[in-house]
Amino acid sequence: MLALKVYAARMEDYADVQALIRHLEIHTLTEILDIVERYIPKQLLTSKHQYFAESCLEGITG
Repeated sequence: MLALKVYAARMEDYADVQALIRHLEIHTLTEILDIVERYIPKQLLTSKHQYFAESCLEGITG
């Protein structure tokens, strides 16, 4: 679910992604991207997806 929500990169999924990050006890952007890349081919990911994931994570960690 985390991978699909990050791939969609919709602002309405922001809170869901943060909840999943907390639930999965993720602490780094690399951990998020590793999960995303397990389900979404790397060539389909753009800087938009990385920025969205980073933004969600920073919203938790400050």
